Amino acid sequence: FYGFDPFEDEDLVNKRPFHSFELQPMDIAVLDFSFDRISKTTLVNAGEAGHFNIHIHSTLLDPNDPVQLARGHLLPPFFWRAINTRLHVHTQLKIIALEQFSMSVQLDLLHGGHVQNL
Repeated sequence: FYGFDPFEDEDLVNKRPFHSFELQPMDIAVLDFSFDRISKTTLVNAGEAGHFNIHIHSTLLDPNDPVQLARGHLLPPFFWRAINTRLHVHTQLKIIALEQFSMSVQLDLLHGGHVQNL
């Protein structure tokens, strides 16, 4: 667990010192999220109406695009819809590698008021 302020600790945001793993072509990463274990008042930030974001970053992102580097890869449209903010079920994402790359996954809490609910 890393706690930081993205405005005060910009170097952490840019360096992303989180655990990463490498995929080879045709590897499949299975990401399991136990959202069924968080408080029902804590919402995924679908449609900009929640408390945390899911960020997936990789070495495939354009290093010259600060918006892309900050956001990471786009999630499937399901995660964009405001109706899906109450994602309190076990959720699984599968990512297939078409080329070699390293990736990391993180949940970014948008404000500290929900730390105790995770």
